[in-house]
Amino acid sequence: MRIVEGVDSDRAIMLRPSIVASFYDNLELIYNLNHYGRNRIWNFDETGVQAGRNCGMRVIAKLGQRCVPHLISKSKEWITVLACVSACGFSIPRFYLFKSKRHIRNYIANCELGACMAVQEHAWMTKELFLNWLEHFAHSVPGGVPPSHRALLIFDGHGSHVAFRTIEEARQIGIDLVTLLAHTSHKLQPLDVSVFSPFKNYFKQQRSRWMSKFPHIEIGREELETLASKAFAQALPPANIISGFRRTGIWPLNQNALENDMRPSEAFEVRTEHDAASRDEEPEYMAVEACLQLAGFNEEQIQDFVELHTRTQATVEGTSLTPEIAEAGPPPQTSQPNEGFKNTSTSMSLPTQADIPKWTQDAANYDDETLSMPSLPEIDPADVIHYFTNAVN
Repeated sequence: MRIVEGVDSDRAIMLRPSIVASFYDNLELIYNLNHYGRNRIWNFDETGVQAGRNCGMRVIAKLGQRCVPHLISKSKEWITVLACVSACGFSIPRFYLFKSKRHIRNYIANCELGACMAVQEHAWMTKELFLNWLEHFAHSVPGGVPPSHRALLIFDGHGSHVAFRTIEEARQIGIDLVTLLAHTSHKLQPLDVSVFSPFKNYFKQQRSRWMSKFPHIEIGREELETLASKAFAQALPPANIISGFRRTGIWPLNQNALENDMRPSEAFEVRTEHDAASRDEEPEYMAVEACLQLAGFNEEQIQDFVELHTRTQATVEGTSLTPEIAEAGPPPQTSQPNEGFKNTSTSMSLPTQADIPKWTQDAANYDDETLSMPSLPEIDPADVIHYFTNAVN
């Protein structure tokens, strides 16, 4: 027996096999172009830790005791830690962001050799700080990153990571950038898959030990950084890092690495294929397109109109025109029939088979070769617009 892991719809949609396959195809293309060794393939991401959060650890307790109290710090200090690892199991020194408006003093005196720090009002990553980190990365990679021996950097597409200046700077340094698909970093990012979870567990243990030794001292910035540095040292053995790249299928490249994780997404894949088939094969859609063409709409307008219906209405069966619309009859004649389309509300939906008059249903029987409709009587475009722009929910 296993506990079911909940997957929200946004993640399930983006983990569809067709979308994930496109990511691996692009990755294979850039691998073949630049022939990276595994020591030149890197993954970057950031995570945050706080001094006073609840420990949340599992402990051994007396039989029957449901609650185990534990001393925690009331400090609200928070830091963001930027980590970067390679497919060969190597990691560069971390980059620490502290919550402060001014750079007062050195807070990383007790951390690993080569680490860097910066301050930001909320301890958040920004575009300017990411450029600073890129310089730190270029100086920390063994052998550097000359243009003749480029490195590949994989990261999520957060707004602070993606900017024109960032791309230009990386290109000049010798770094090729690849962003992960939205809502997929929990499965496609090596740091998320195999490093950050043990890091958080080790950090809780380090913080608990520190509070046991120094219960009267609040955890400050220097102490928080020291605890985070020790926790990362425990969470970053080469085997953990290599496992993350292998499980995500990034190195060695494996397009079937997420086969089991994509099963909840199959329902969305089938729905998409059904929508496409409905768009091309159902007589109702064929009649809709034919009538809109006769009414003077261009191909782009027809495409937008039908796609809007596909997104906003899961099925078109069982609906009908309201009595108000049915009794209203055709609208007055107009010399500019396309104006109705421009002013149409986005909440509209296409009518069902029952809603379309008999003379418009016959439009589905047109000749495929000549695209002519000899059996159709003369149609007033204003009548078509009336039925298609007034069938609203």
